[in-house]
Amino acid sequence: MSVTSVPAACLACRGRHLKCDGVNPCSRCLSSGSDCVYVASRRGYKGPRRNTVQKPGKKHGVSPARTRTRSGESSVTSRPERSASLGSSLFLSPNMGDDMFKSPLSTPFLDPALDASNSMESDMSFFGPYDPADTSTDMFNLFTSPQHEHVVTHVPALTLPERCIDSFYNHFHAAHPFVFPKESLLMISHESSVMPVLAVMRWIGSLHIPACSERGRFFQEAHQLIYEPRRRKDGFLVQALLLLLIGLDGQGQQDQARQILSGLERISVDIGLNTRSYATTYGRGIPMMEESWRRTWWELFIVDGLIAGVHRSTNFLLFDVASDVALPCEEYEYLSGDIPEPMYLRDMNESDFSGTSQEFSSFAYRIQATQNLGRLLRIPPVSGPDDESLRNIQTMLTSWRVSLPKSKADALRQYGHFDEMLFQAHMITHATSILLHQPYSQLNSILSQSNNQADQYDSVSSRDDFNNHTKNIIQAATEISKLVTHRVSLLSHSHFFSYVVTMSSIIHLNRWAIFTPDTENNLRQVLRLNIGALSRMSLVWSASERESSSVKSMARSIYQVKKQHRVLPQFWISMTHDEAMDRIAADDAMIHEFEDMQVVPACSERGRFFQEAHQLIYEPRRRKDGFLVQALLLLLIGLDGQGQQDQARQILSGLERISVDIGLNTRSYATTYGRGIPMMEESWRRTWWELFIVDGLIAGVHRSTNFLLFDVASDVALPCEEYEYLSGDIPEPMYLRDMNESDFSGTSQEFSSFAYRIQATQNLGRLLRIPPVSGPDDESLRNIQTMLTSWRVSLPKSKADALRQYGHFDEMLFQAHMITHATSILLHQPYSQLNSILSQSNNQADQYDSVSSRDDFNNHTKNIIQAATEISKLVTHRVSLLSHSHFFSYVVTMSSIIHLNRWAIFTPDTENNLRQVLRLNIGALSRMSLVWSASERESSSVKSMARSIYQVKKQHRVLPQFWISMTHDEAMDRIAADDAMIHEFEDMQVVPGMMGHWTDPENKQWN
Repeated sequence: MSVTSVPAACLACRGRHLKCDGVNPCSRCLSSGSDCVYVASRRGYKGPRRNTVQKPGKKHGVSPARTRTRSGESSVTSRPERSASLGSSLFLSPNMGDDMFKSPLSTPFLDPALDASNSMESDMSFFGPYDPADTSTDMFNLFTSPQHEHVVTHVPALTLPERCIDSFYNHFHAAHPFVFPKESLLMISHESSVMPVLAVMRWIGSLHIPACSERGRFFQEAHQLIYEPRRRKDGFLVQALLLLLIGLDGQGQQDQARQILSGLERISVDIGLNTRSYATTYGRGIPMMEESWRRTWWELFIVDGLIAGVHRSTNFLLFDVASDVALPCEEYEYLSGDIPEPMYLRDMNESDFSGTSQEFSSFAYRIQATQNLGRLLRIPPVSGPDDESLRNIQTMLTSWRVSLPKSKADALRQYGHFDEMLFQAHMITHATSILLHQPYSQLNSILSQSNNQADQYDSVSSRDDFNNHTKNIIQAATEISKLVTHRVSLLSHSHFFSYVVTMSSIIHLNRWAIFTPDTENNLRQVLRLNIGALSRMSLVWSASERESSSVKSMARSIYQVKKQHRVLPQFWISMTHDEAMDRIAADDAMIHEFEDMQVVPACSERGRFFQEAHQLIYEPRRRKDGFLVQALLLLLIGLDGQGQQDQARQILSGLERISVDIGLNTRSYATTYGRGIPMMEESWRRTWWELFIVDGLIAGVHRSTNFLLFDVASDVALPCEEYEYLSGDIPEPMYLRDMNESDFSGTSQEFSSFAYRIQATQNLGRLLRIPPVSGPDDESLRNIQTMLTSWRVSLPKSKADALRQYGHFDEMLFQAHMITHATSILLHQPYSQLNSILSQSNNQADQYDSVSSRDDFNNHTKNIIQAATEISKLVTHRVSLLSHSHFFSYVVTMSSIIHLNRWAIFTPDTENNLRQVLRLNIGALSRMSLVWSASERESSSVKSMARSIYQVKKQHRVLPQFWISMTHDEAMDRIAADDAMIHEFEDMQVVPGMMGHWTDPENKQWN
């Protein structure tokens, strides 16, 4: 074996334990903008010498780079004569003379993500910049040689440009995989031709980093590098422009993307990228580079087709360009660098008729699906719905589906591995089917634009009445909605998926407009699914936000048509009154839910409003009265919701004193200061009881206060029902003693939902006041449990659920049940078999291996499981999660901890259900995080616990008992399900709170 010297490594690469190419500056420092500093040896290095000037002409010698053989030995790689190293300057570019590339834009344009009129940036601007000290796992660590030098004590954090490159590979590359894999690209990042590619990658990566402070600069750098006056036309320029146009189209800048596409089509043909020879001529003898050039051509071909198909403003020019470029390989082969002998499109097309079972890459089937789209776009004008050209295209689509190998029938491959290329192939095929059949279907895609068009569909009462074109688009729309349900991050898909989801949604909406009761519930569910997907993707892609707004606008228009039809006699045919009311309520709830599915905009005046409120409350001569109590109560609720618990607690302490000082806890306060106005008197009563409840909730969920008002005597009357308060029709008030006595009097008197919420809070207070108990069988515990049970069973039938008659939601009753379930967890958790801090230790999971089913749990454990389940059920109510109190997020966290501890126990019979409720809970926390920072903290806490337990479960996979009573496939499916859930949790990141950190600069308090 030949022996070579090890190339020098710069300090930055050494600090992160990464391989360095030894060039000065090295490729990593060049890409990240870091200072590239070399020293001869780590041993004895104490920093640069004083009074030493570096010689400008001095260069570092570089030894031949090592490669690792399959056997793991280090050696000098010997390439064929035509080969050059990946970082070589011998890269051959087509000689274009002085024909340099120029920007098609008359003036430079700003990053669309930073345009003030662009929805995405305004939606995302309240993400706080990432902490520079924040580090993330670098995939380069996977390739680090074990022979690295001494580990330094401080590992430098990734720079923002490095994090953007990581973000590109983590979130974008799999959807459009044509640039080099990360390790390989950074090896040549010092080459000037590669710099535009890296620059666009940084910009696209920054789109996935919330409120990236340098996003605008990254875009300008990319634009300037691409359109340098003497930029040569080559494959790297094509890659940079292709990335740029995809990013711009995703940001809704379709005109700019279309201009770039027009020039890019010409460049790609001019340099011969559409020929087989291009890859070999300019691939430097490196299989991975050759594969990248092939992928670049085919990715451009697919993007050209997608833009033509979804926007219908271009003509898919490349469909008519002759090409003999070989097909791409499978993704794992490309990423590993183990590139097989390429196959060709003619082989693929001939295999359909040869009867062979040859299998091609998923990328290849994606190309084939795009070809079918191109054939549709090229059909001449047809004579009608029975034209032979339409049948031929349908035959091609059917043939494509039935000829797929069994392993390619679904995007979710064996053991749960997801195949994005196959996902897109199916997506393109379903979209093509809609484009083919829509013009001849009975569903009018512009139905929602006119209130008078709905009547024509009244005769279409079931699927059997639809023609074949209509049935085909319904099937395609349904299949697209199924694609949404894959257990992978929606943000990992191409943004083009949002356009296809919109096509699906329009079909569903037009069906919903037809008034078919037998399908309405299903249609509402798929519409929720689709619009939820669009809302999720709009966190990154402005185009998705626009599509979401368009679909919701169409839904509102159809909803107005349906509301008008409610007055028609035929609307009520074959329905009872209750059925009709339920149907109306379901439609109302869905539309309200759609309205809530919007990324919360950043209010530019929020800080000013807070300062005004703070100044007005703490004016030196502010009187203590009921209005001040209301202002302080609102302030402390808002601060607690923003995670400022210390400040909220300080306000609460003073507020308790003020409320008692002014006599708000007395019956007379309302009449004395109510000005003879029943509504004002009711408001004062509600203010006292709201403060009482908030005091109890803060004590219960934070456990840092003592619910002082529980011990304060009060004879304040109970609040009335919400509709009575809002209408101003205030009834004669009732009192708490009446309510407590009614439990024993046998009367069926009913009280307001607010009153039952007060009673639930009283039970919480009784729990917080019990003396130290002797153990799990202490009588005090049984007494509290009896009170909780009595509260539930004594509820009137109309108060058994927060969803009232005809679908009207009762927030007060919702909170009453929420408080009761939380009290049950606080009561039983200390004596249950589920350890709430299980996830903090990898060694604690073993103790639960013997608990194999619910039957093995003690009563305390069963009670908290029941309470946690009921809390998760509360999440499912068809109302906006943002309409609930932020305290609900704390209670959802309590529920999640129970579910997570059950998930840690390895009980196969319940794992699937547990994964579903965990998804439900964490999804709820993520949704509430759009407004409440406290919810974001709770979400992060739950996800952190989930990751810890996940690591425990991964360690247990190597134990023999993990596999008991399971087949290999069952075990693999179980592992894949856990992996998918954790990855899904990681993707559930949303906007942190709206106000930022709050401090009282003058530390003002009320005495």
